[in-house]
Amino acid sequence: MVVALLIYAPGILWGLPHATTEAGIRGWDVDSVTAVGVLSEFHNLLVEAKEDWWVAYPLFHYFVLAAAYVPYLGYLVLTGGLSSPSSAFPYGFEDPEGALTLLAVLGRLVTLLMGAGTVVCVYLAGRIAWNVRAGLLSAALLLMSTPMVYYSRTGNLDVPVLFWTAVGLTVMALVFRDGLSVRNGAALGSAAALAVATKDQAYGAWVPALLLVGIIHFRRSRSTTGGEKGRWWRPASAVVVGGMATYLIANGVLFAPGRFAAHVRFLLNYEETFYNVAQLGLAHPKTAVGYAMLLRDFVWAIAIASGPALVALALLSPIRRDVRTSWGLALGFMVLGYFVLVIAPVSHMQYRYALFPTLVAALLGGRMVAGWFEGKRFHRGSAAAAMILALGWSAVQAVDLTYQMLSDARGEAGRWLDDRGSTGDAVGYFGAVSQLPRIPVGMRAIRLDETGVPPLIKLRSASPRYVLAIADWSSPPGMDRSLFLPEDVLAELEDGSLGYEPVLDLRPARLFGHSLPYLAFVNPRVRVYERLAR
Repeated sequence: MVVALLIYAPGILWGLPHATTEAGIRGWDVDSVTAVGVLSEFHNLLVEAKEDWWVAYPLFHYFVLAAAYVPYLGYLVLTGGLSSPSSAFPYGFEDPEGALTLLAVLGRLVTLLMGAGTVVCVYLAGRIAWNVRAGLLSAALLLMSTPMVYYSRTGNLDVPVLFWTAVGLTVMALVFRDGLSVRNGAALGSAAALAVATKDQAYGAWVPALLLVGIIHFRRSRSTTGGEKGRWWRPASAVVVGGMATYLIANGVLFAPGRFAAHVRFLLNYEETFYNVAQLGLAHPKTAVGYAMLLRDFVWAIAIASGPALVALALLSPIRRDVRTSWGLALGFMVLGYFVLVIAPVSHMQYRYALFPTLVAALLGGRMVAGWFEGKRFHRGSAAAAMILALGWSAVQAVDLTYQMLSDARGEAGRWLDDRGSTGDAVGYFGAVSQLPRIPVGMRAIRLDETGVPPLIKLRSASPRYVLAIADWSSPPGMDRSLFLPEDVLAELEDGSLGYEPVLDLRPARLFGHSLPYLAFVNPRVRVYERLAR
């Protein structure tokens, strides 16, 4: 765990909120729930619900973060740093930039601990299912994977949900080894429920896993004799009851049913939720060809996240049979269910969706290499070569990612705006607000691609002094602008026909000369255009 903390900690300060204006309250980690996200959630939950209440995620991790935030918020209240809390910026903070920055750090520290805990759980699961060597190798393979390195440093829910899933996998390994009992059944149901109560997408993996556990338990109970044969339902009931009770409490269903209902409506209207994805052409059509392309994207994202060597090891794993092959088979069913129940309905693949398959690949790959180490000299040499290739590829990606997070070009862009800008100046941008560098105090940010207003008309009417062109979450690999910035508008900014001239072009410093696949919003190219004097 200490090794994981040391590897993941550098970069944890990347892209923290720069709340000099309302545009900078969330930082660069897209879809983060830390800091103002938690405060907003509880204000809507306990004080007054807004019409645009963001109910996309379950409540459990908000409760976890609230426990981490209460001591600091109490300190601010006692010292006068927080008075008359409100839902409008600066939310009652005397120093909103400092307060939201520290809250974001606290939230990321929770994620950091969960990332390290996930690696520990993978070790335990591999050791229980197979042996100590398999557990160690599996943990090492997951430890260095690029999405684990990135998401263990941010305020996203993806590592927290993976942590509770890994806890559940550890319990499931015990179930496959020792059989299903009332105690481990309740623990298994509770861990699965905590994963789903952290982020709903976990259900796609747990539905097939729990069904398989039930089938195997029923078959085992029928082959036994005596009193246990007639009481097969007790452990199975413990899974269901433990899971339901945990979910009702962890997700706040019992004391916030209205919020839960709003969350369910949000999920059922996922086509509206993914409007921007469909608008930008990032979603595949729901046809046979579209699903085939989605499966291609799914496999490609896993290959990028895990590395070709680890993917090959995971695919070879089924040929190695041992006394607990069924547990490895269950992992495969979980990935299949994850694709069918989560990825296919949204018809869209994101990098974060590759985290769980990467964990499964690490477990199966670790098992495969551990078996080779137990074989002949030739097999041991192959095992060593496979681990060198897999870990070497991941280590190169992790070092590159860390370097880019520590040297993000937007840091220099913020300093440039601070030197050149004046009070009252406006900064125009296209796409996600999370892409912005620090906007100096006294300046304001204007989004130029509002729904229903052509970007050119909005740009001419707003006439900001500066216009930014930066990649964001919508940018595919290799693109250095947001997809919300039309190419023709960018061309007219470049040639001056819109009354702007290029004044700053920061090309990111990279160790290996290329952007990170699926992470275009880390250390992007920053271009600034300034309005010509009239």
